[in-house]
Amino acid sequence: QPLSWFIPSYQADLVMNTMWEAMPMPPFWVPLLNNCGVVWVPTEWVREMFEAGGVRSPMFVSGYGVDPEEFDFVQRDADPDRPYTFLAHSRILADRKQALQVVRAFARLSLPKARLILKQNFNLFDVPRGGGPFKVTYDGRPVEGVTIISEDYSISELARLYARVDCMVYPTHAEGFGLMPLEAMATGLPVICPSHSGLRDTIRPSVALIIPTVGTEKATLQPGGEQTCEWYKLNFDAMCDYMAWCYGHRDEALRLGQRAAEYVARDWSWDVAGRRALRLLSELTGASPSRIPHGCAGARQPTPLGVPLRGRPKGRGQTSA
Repeated sequence: QPLSWFIPSYQADLVMNTMWEAMPMPPFWVPLLNNCGVVWVPTEWVREMFEAGGVRSPMFVSGYGVDPEEFDFVQRDADPDRPYTFLAHSRILADRKQALQVVRAFARLSLPKARLILKQNFNLFDVPRGGGPFKVTYDGRPVEGVTIISEDYSISELARLYARVDCMVYPTHAEGFGLMPLEAMATGLPVICPSHSGLRDTIRPSVALIIPTVGTEKATLQPGGEQTCEWYKLNFDAMCDYMAWCYGHRDEALRLGQRAAEYVARDWSWDVAGRRALRLLSELTGASPSRIPHGCAGARQPTPLGVPLRGRPKGRGQTSA
């Protein structure tokens, strides 16, 4: 977040890297960003929103990357008789990532030997840190098979969590970029998520199961807060269909995850993202970049990999692409 004390006046040599995760951008950000020599945003969606909001400083778009040494590919077991584990994540008090909707879907599906891990960065569910018995309820009914993790995780611990689950469900209302789906994909996880907002730049129908949008809705980023915004509504039934499909088509879901891992390694590693950012910043400022090897992959934009998997569902309200 740009801070007024940090940007008291125009600074030509200041490059501000920032984003916003809903529409529109906060009005008080505009003069602060216009005091920056260059504004670096991670996605075209953020750039379009900032321009519409009145940001006139030069902007360039370059997304972030995944550390391949932390989030490396994991070979998973497609055995249909073992428990199948979904992963969801919740981070801010307004539940922008819709973890409660994943709990609702999990309860509706009631799949045999299925489990759900919810990693939360705050107590969406009032779970004591350090673990202990805890019962999740939805609409007043107990939901079996749900584990809540409230502890803070390091990057390495998060990567190990990805390695022991089978599918990420990420029905976010909006993202400035959306790094977590890419991290999960890098490990070979099949990912169920939308392709709106900042995810437009990274999520492709050939490497993820895309939850369709069904319009937008008004929201408040923090409960009781004054900053109202607009974000996307998702097709809940399609998300349920995709969860059931991954559970019942484990071989095909794992092949999707492997294609996703290849895609992330090619287009969204730290090295690729860093070289892309260096090249674009150098072009914008006229500065001489450090030596970049010939044929650097950072100049490429993400591209779909091959054709959709055979037998893969389109999802309710979604057309094939």
